[in-house]
Amino acid sequence: MNMRRPFPLVNDSDTPEWIIENTMHVYVPAQFSGTVMDNDNNQALAGVTVAAGPYFTETDESGTYSLYTDEGEYDVIFDKTGYIPVTVADTTSIAGNVTTINIGMWNANYPPAFVHAEVQDDDTWCRVTWALPQGPYEITIDDGKRMTFSFLPWAGAGMQ
Repeated sequence: MNMRRPFPLVNDSDTPEWIIENTMHVYVPAQFSGTVMDNDNNQALAGVTVAAGPYFTETDESGTYSLYTDEGEYDVIFDKTGYIPVTVADTTSIAGNVTTINIGMWNANYPPAFVHAEVQDDDTWCRVTWALPQGPYEITIDDGKRMTFSFLPWAGAGMQ
């Protein structure tokens, strides 16, 4: 910082104005923006994590997001519990511009933990048993906050 005069230690009515030279650098970020939809029912998906390099955000209740990044080339990754992740590879973001990426995500249907078929009564019928799929699952609590848990659902003897 260069001053044309030394900085005053007291109020000086003879020099009411000081000129301070300064250089300002303005940073203009690049931006990714768009909407994420559920391909199964065409509804907006809230809570999808959108990441590009070290930058990330989350979609709002209407499935929209806005992600500011440095100018460059990124793999933009969309991820949500219960859905198959989507990667839009080698996507360029340009400073001062908005790059729109609208995507749909498919539900990740988990297979049963096991299926067992046992032939009964002289090959006249077959008993099939299976276990519920294993997560992870997303649970929405009464207060509207999303929490992700990994747990194993089960039912014991006599439980339906």
